Amino acid sequence: MQLTPTTGNGFRRPLSLNAGQAQYSELQLQAEWRIGRKVIRRILDEMEQVGLIKVEKSTVASTLTFPCIRKWRFGDTVIVNPYRGSLYTDECGGVKGE
Repeated sequence: MQLTPTTGNGFRRPLSLNAGQAQYSELQLQAEWRIGRKVIRRILDEMEQVGLIKVEKSTVASTLTFPCIRKWRFGDTVIVNPYRGSLYTDECGGVKGE
């Protein structure tokens, strides 16, 4: 997952990503997690149904957005998730747009 705007590295067609996003490949997840692609799709679908992630697929690449994460802190640096308010669902807990 990116914490600053950048390009997804390690992909044949990298996307421009913002904080709170990750570019992924089912094939890469399959190799890393050592499970089948159908199981990966089911896991991602279930996470999306409960509002933990938002999956965006295109012919170029697939992106995960993490609306349930409010911010990241690294020492004195705080990075606010720009997708928190726009995609936030009640399943994350708290108040919408928080």
